[in-house]
Amino acid sequence: MIIERYLFKELATTLAAVTSVLFLIFVSSWFARLLGQVAAGSIQSDVIFLLLSLKSVDAMMILLPLAFYLAVLLAFGRLYKDSEMTAMLACGVSLLRVTKLVFWAGLAFAVLVGSISLYFGPLAKAERYQLQKSMAALEQPREKLVCSPGKHNDVQHNVNNYQLNINKIANCTVNRGSSLRNCRTFPSVFGGLS
Repeated sequence: MIIERYLFKELATTLAAVTSVLFLIFVSSWFARLLGQVAAGSIQSDVIFLLLSLKSVDAMMILLPLAFYLAVLLAFGRLYKDSEMTAMLACGVSLLRVTKLVFWAGLAFAVLVGSISLYFGPLAKAERYQLQKSMAALEQPREKLVCSPGKHNDVQHNVNNYQLNINKIANCTVNRGSSLRNCRTFPSVFGGLS
């Protein structure tokens, strides 16, 4: 029983380390993508972490089996490298006993991954879909003012008695004739009736 606890502890420690590294790689990649979407204006900035947490549930379906496989390889590779497995085999611990431990741990892990993929994954996808749908409904169709740094931008808008009035834009200079130069950022610009 002591040997099973020791092997399980080695496996669990390695599994936690591998899962956390893979999860960190995934989260940083998706966080960069979401920040790009926020910068492009396609999603709102206050829902980044909610979308990231919902997407991470999907990632667990892929990351956990891979992490378990790598954990078994790394843990038993270290035990063989340090001659601990050789010592256990010399003391009468059979490979069948070690294999049973890995089998039962893998079976429990498969139940965990199955519950994530069959129950929690679809819930997270449905929630993410509803969130994206509500964000699309909140976003009303409007014309956007596009400014680029170091580029001359003309704004001319006079259609159906609607005139675009620009009072203040952060980090931009406004010249006569409604032209903008050296725009770095742009907030929402509202028009007024003429």
